[in-house]
This record gives sequence, structure tokens and C-alpha cells, in this order.
Amino acid sequence: MIQDLMRKHKRAVMFITLAFVIVPFVYWGGNFGSSGSSRNEASRLANEPVAVVEGQAIPAALFRQALNQQLEQMRRGNPDVTVEDLEKDGTARKILERMVDEYILDYDAAATGLEFDRKLLDEQLKKDPRFQTDGKFDKELWNSWVEDSSGVNWNEQYASLAQNLRQNVVIQRVMSSARVTDNEVRQRFTENNTMLKVRYVAIDPVVTPTEEQIQAQYKDNPERYEEPEQLRAEFAAVSLRADKPAIVDEIVQRAQSGEDFGELAKQYSEDPMKEQGGAFDWRSENPNMPEYQKAIFTTPVGIVSSAIEGPGNSYYIYKPEEERTGAETGQREVKGRQIIIRAKLAEEETAKRTAQAEAIAKKALETNDLAAAAAEAGLTVQQTGFYSQKSFEGDVVPRSDSWTFRNGTSSLGLNQISEVIKGTENLYVARVVEVIPAKPIPIEKVRQRVDLDTVNAIKRTPEHIKKIADIAKEIKENAKSIADIAASHPELAVQPEESPEFSVASFAPGMGPLWNPEEVLKAVGKGKPGAFGGPIISPYTGEVYFVELISATPPAQSVFDEKFAEQEPNIRKALLTEAQNDRIEDYFAERRLTAKWSVDEEVYQYLVKPEKEQEEAPAATEDSAPESGAESSAPAEAPAATGEPAKPEATPAEPAAAPVESAPAPQPAS
Repeated sequence: MIQDLMRKHKRAVMFITLAFVIVPFVYWGGNFGSSGSSRNEASRLANEPVAVVEGQAIPAALFRQALNQQLEQMRRGNPDVTVEDLEKDGTARKILERMVDEYILDYDAAATGLEFDRKLLDEQLKKDPRFQTDGKFDKELWNSWVEDSSGVNWNEQYASLAQNLRQNVVIQRVMSSARVTDNEVRQRFTENNTMLKVRYVAIDPVVTPTEEQIQAQYKDNPERYEEPEQLRAEFAAVSLRADKPAIVDEIVQRAQSGEDFGELAKQYSEDPMKEQGGAFDWRSENPNMPEYQKAIFTTPVGIVSSAIEGPGNSYYIYKPEEERTGAETGQREVKGRQIIIRAKLAEEETAKRTAQAEAIAKKALETNDLAAAAAEAGLTVQQTGFYSQKSFEGDVVPRSDSWTFRNGTSSLGLNQISEVIKGTENLYVARVVEVIPAKPIPIEKVRQRVDLDTVNAIKRTPEHIKKIADIAKEIKENAKSIADIAASHPELAVQPEESPEFSVASFAPGMGPLWNPEEVLKAVGKGKPGAFGGPIISPYTGEVYFVELISATPPAQSVFDEKFAEQEPNIRKALLTEAQNDRIEDYFAERRLTAKWSVDEEVYQYLVKPEKEQEEAPAATEDSAPESGAESSAPAEAPAATGEPAKPEATPAEPAAAPVESAPAPQPAS
């Protein structure tokens, strides 16, 4: 819907423009457009239209539904927000304005007079994601839908689909004048690659939980403060590993004989980086590194390793190409190339081994004797150490299968035998042989964790979030620097920190808080050192920051030479989308001035009253509700200069025409 298109910040809605270009219809479930049966249904619930746009009534119930959706979203962060708050801060008016935009687009689309043949409509219909599998049309999904659509009024559906195509035509025409200049691209590149260094503080009021709150946290979340249930199991394993492919040793021999390792990777590797010749960036050894990766560090630079068996029935071949001592860690670091070859069982062999595992499970379940069932199949039973749902110690079960094995046995009771558990290395039939029940840990032993959890729980409450929002609002209105924050809010005990240098293009975790670097650039990046800005809200943690600019260093020519060609296509695409959104905003702003529309202020004020007062009013009836699409006897005038538009009038709809034979349903795809 168009109201979703327009947001306070243009970049936040770029993807909506693409929806108009790519997606030819908006609603599903018996309605392909913004006009039609959904409006008729909504309008029956309304006593009066809240507005009339070019003779078309906007039902009060439809506007109320939009208000409720906004309330539902906002109440996730603040349960106390009311519809009156939406009116006070202007949100309610903006919602109605966006609905007016939608009706204007509907009117302008109809005015194009464009007609589409049935074949084109069907082709557009097939592009819907519901009929796509891996980005391609799926005829089975289509045929199933066609078969389930008996009784649908296809005249109405195709008319709605055609109207959506007309809307797309209008939007495309509006966007067609959008242009991006080379200077704009270079300017955005400069902004994105300007190295920023900032001083920042978090607005984080101190939270001191009461003993009652701490005890409640411990009592209400027992699973967080207990020693989990421990299991020990025995199992029979049917291997899913295939023999090492002959090509593995051949590749090793060819690479060690001098063939280009990168070209061999491109030709044979199943590594995601195969197109880059299997290249991997700097790596350093750590104690928890899997055994198969250690060959990266034991193989001399320039030498090709032998094939090392890895997880998932895979084989790794490494060629370290460079080494260095890490500036921060002081550890030896290596980068180079790798080739990954995965061994695969033939489908017939996989089916055979699966059948074997299923036979063991069946026999074991019948006899309650897993060891005998395994021995009959020529297998021996192995036994694990103790493990929980959260951890798995030991190497009896391969690391790559540990999660699957834990999940497959965690629901079993003592001495119960599992069905076949499908891992990547093996198929398992398991029996739990010992259970140590979960038991609570005394609060004294986990007091520090409970205290921290209590603080974090309080910080997630709507009351605390609102408190931070109020403080941030006051700071934005009155503070000119971080020093001002410290002086005016000593209770915050703010601790200024400095970020390392970063840019929008290079920002990565560790270069400061988990904020959007574009917001930092927008706040202070275009100012002089000392520029102050905020609040900046982390989209990941919700934390609120204010920043001061320490330095902003534009990219040198060498950065242009190295990175401009790579970044230019994406920058140009983003700028074009922004320009297209600007054209759409301009279109609606202009049409609101020239279109004939008006708002019934009496209905509007009723709808933005508290819900309780609305509930006391008479409910809408089918007889009293206006029909969506009913034309007024005299088109409503645009709002008067006084800001008090005339009350809209909507006349009854025309008498129903004689029944028309419905268009045939779409044909199944062959």
C-alpha cells in the first residue's frame, strides 16, 4: 500500500519503490489490488467515510484499521501509547494522508484508460512469489492454486489485477524522470569513504534492582539457573561416509607438481570461494581450531599439503602463500588458498544404508535390545559420556553430528530407544542408559548472573525505554556537546569513548558501537571537528548514543583509484532509487494540491478519540455503511485555505447491473 511507501527517512523506503516496479499486485487471498472486496468488507463496518478523494469514499473502518496497526507496532516498545498520542504527534494525520495518496493513485491509474489482454494478465499473475520455486515459475504450485480457486469471481479478480498494472504504469512514469549524475556518484563515494573518528557516550541510566526484583528474576526463570539434565547413551552407527574420490589424490599430485593451484580450485573445488581460486584471508591458529584446519599452519608457505579429511565427508587441500605476525595479536598469521572436495555416496548406496539403520531400529524397538540388533547387522554398540542439551563432551560422536545426536536423544526417557537419527557422518540408533535430572543452582552461586539478568530485564521494559527516550529528547533540545550532557545529567555518569577511524564503506564490528555508520555520517560527518549530534539508536541493541566529531578525512586519490570502480555500480543504483523516491514524493505532494479531496473532520475527530469512547458509540451496520467506490453527487473540493475542508458527501452506489458471465479461470500450466 502507498502509505507504506512514504516514511520519514527516504532511505528507509527505497525497497518499496522496487515493489511497485517488480510486483504487479498487492493483496492475495481473493483480492489482487487495493480496491475491491477488501474495501467493500471494511466499508460495511463504518458509519461515515472519513474522507472522499475524487468522489471515492475512504471508509472510517479502513482508517481505524490503519490506526490500530500503527498502535500495535508502537505498543511493542511502549504499551501505554494511545490513539490520542498518534493524533498529538501528527502520526494519525500522516496515516490518513497516505491513504489519500493511495486513492489518488487509484484514480490516476484508472484515468490512464489502459486495457490489458488476458494473456498478459495471466503472465503477470504467474510472476507472483507464490508460484515461484528457486526464482522460477513452478507449474505445480500454479495448477494447485487454479484447482483450489473454484467459485472465484474472475471478472473482479482480473479487473483488480489490471488496475494494479495501471498503478505501476503511473509510478513508472513518475520515476522515469529520475536521473543520477556522475558528480553525485563521486560525492556519495566521497561521503561513504570519508574516515570518521568520533567521541561518543551512551545514554544508559543506572539501574539498581531491588532484592524483590532479583528474587523474582531467579524464581521466574528456573531454567537459566540450573544444572541441566545429563544423559548418557549407547548407540549403533551406520556410516554415511563415502570412499575418498580418486580425484582428490590426483589434484594433490598435480598441484605439488607445479600446476596453478588457483586454476585447479576454480575447476574442482566445492569451496564457496572457488571463483576466487579458493583464496582465504589472514587466519591465526587458536586452541579450539578443528584438527583438519591445523594443516594450514603446519604446511610451509608455498608448499601444497596432502589431502586432510574434514567434516561432512570432505577433503581439504591447502597452499599457504603468505605469513606475517599480527600487529594486534602478535601471533603468526597465514593466508593462502584451499580446495575442498566432498565425497558423496550414490543414491542407491544411501538408500541401502538407510534401510539398514531402519532395520536395526525396528529390531531394537521390538526386542528392547539395541546391542543384539546391532550385532545382527555386524555392528558394535558404543557409549557416550554424560552430555546435556547444551553441551556434548567427548569424540565418540563426530563433532559435526553432535547437535543432531543431542536433539535426537534429548526427548527420550530412560532406556527408551530412538528412531533413526540422521547425521551427516552417520545414521544413529540410540538408547538412553542413564539420566541425571536437572537441579537448581542455589542463588548464592549464580548471584552475579541473576543480578545482571535482572538489570537487563529492567532495561527492556517499556518504562525504561521511555525514560531513555525522554532524556535523549531533552539532550537533543538543550545540549551542544558531550560536556553539556555530563554537566546537565550527572546521574548518567557518562563515560566518553573514542572510536577508531571508520567509514560507511569500511565499518565493521569493533569500530565502535553496533550503530548504523550512515547515521553517524548524517549526524556529524559533514561538519567540522567538535560537531555534536544524536540521538543515534543502534538497530541491533536499541542503545542510544550522542557523538562529537573528532576528525573527518576525505578519501585520497589512491582510494578512488583502488575502490571507485568496485563501488560505483551500487552507489549509482542506490542514488537512482533515492531519486525515484523523491519523484514519487513530489508526485503525491503535487497531487494533494490539485486533486479534489476533503476530510470529514467530525468523523476524523471521532476516530482519534480513546477506544473506550468509540466503543460507546453505535456500531456500524451494513445498511448504514457507505459502499467503497461510491461516487459523490458533486466531487469534493480540495481543502480550503483555512485548513477546514468541507464535509465529504458520498451518494448511494448505482443499482446493481444485470449479472455478467464470469471470466474463465486461469488455465493449468502444461
